[in-house]
Amino acid sequence: MGKISIYNVQDTPIGRGSIGQVYPGTDPQGNKVAIKEILDRHVTEYLSDPHRSRHFHGCIHDGIHMLNQHPFIAKTYASFEERDRLYLVMEYIEGETVEQYVKRRGAIPESEAIHLILDILSALNYAHSKGYLHRDIKPGNIMIRPDGSPCLLDFCIARYIADISRGISDSDISWITPGAVNYMSPEQASGLNTDNRSDIYSLGCVLFYMLAGQHPIQKQSDDYATRVSIIYNICNSDFPKVRDFNPNLSQHIQQILDRATARDMTKRFRSCAEFETELSGVIHKQDETGWWKEVYQKLKQYINNIIKK
Repeated sequence: MGKISIYNVQDTPIGRGSIGQVYPGTDPQGNKVAIKEILDRHVTEYLSDPHRSRHFHGCIHDGIHMLNQHPFIAKTYASFEERDRLYLVMEYIEGETVEQYVKRRGAIPESEAIHLILDILSALNYAHSKGYLHRDIKPGNIMIRPDGSPCLLDFCIARYIADISRGISDSDISWITPGAVNYMSPEQASGLNTDNRSDIYSLGCVLFYMLAGQHPIQKQSDDYATRVSIIYNICNSDFPKVRDFNPNLSQHIQQILDRATARDMTKRFRSCAEFETELSGVIHKQDETGWWKEVYQKLKQYINNIIKK
């Protein structure tokens, strides 16, 4: 791509999403950055109005100030328009997405998956407390860094999507998160009001994916008929049981997932903090069980040694 604004941008994208693609680049000081080019026509049309454009970039600036403080939220540095396209300058994250991680390794062990989700819940809880919903949580929007810590992507993007969606007609609302339709909450898929429990549902879907090694709702293609079918299933079918795919999981984790992904949002966890408390309880029980297993093994070895003597 060459030079865009003050940034040097490489030609080959490192990621593609439903409304754009991401390129590696460097800022004037030579620091690595990720440049997201937004390709969707709705964004271009919306920002063609100077008043809307100023308001949008103000929202991005507010998001930068609010959300860049959390260690598990990818930082956004700037936004600008050039060549009739919108660009976002973001933190360059080393590592791989949860989707890449699971495709490479298979299902993630229960304890590891819970620790990753607990960190993401910390990030979500922080963002929700500042008035931000994500509304596009999916395995491709969570990075796992080389040190094992997660990082939630596209939070500022979620904010401008929420802003732009108020300026388009209901008939066009399907463009908002087309790539993640199988991770939408029932209320979002139905076009109803969303709140923090909608993010909790989507994160529950991600936890299912980590533990089962496959998506809770498969999406073979992104054509209109497939999207309609998926939305119908989300709104009318029972959510799959993760223990049907991984019987070694605890019953407690199944109960937690049942609540996080309840079709009726009033039956879900009311907050990320409540979700976090329940998951922490699973870790606590695992630690207790691990302690007893260690004692049992040492006692067994001691008895065997006595018998041998």
